[in-house]
Amino acid sequence: MPTETGVDAARLRREVGTHSHVQYLAALKHSAEIPTSSENEWPRVVCREDCYVEAIFLKDVELSSVDQVRIAQAEYDRLFDLAFTDYTQSHDDATHSLKADFVGILRASHEGHFALERI
Repeated sequence: MPTETGVDAARLRREVGTHSHVQYLAALKHSAEIPTSSENEWPRVVCREDCYVEAIFLKDVELSSVDQVRIAQAEYDRLFDLAFTDYTQSHDDATHSLKADFVGILRASHEGHFALERI
């Protein structure tokens, strides 16, 4: 049950896994959907608006360790508009950081560091 902070600690303990076992966590979390989906649909099963597997890294992630970045098409469009339209609009620091991160992802993908897949 969620506490006053909104964190359901019991559920969090059930749904947490180490980096080396995150694929098992994703498989368990989506075990009812994976058998009825084709392999081509698996990225959409795992990465979608209503359910996701969050990755938390204990160390810095090196660009060389990233093979692919997946992003929902709607989120890509929202971030693209935020980063590249209406330069006259002012934003808070968090939004500026989000824009810079998105532009950095686009740049790294364009430079061939990883594949960027819009789903």
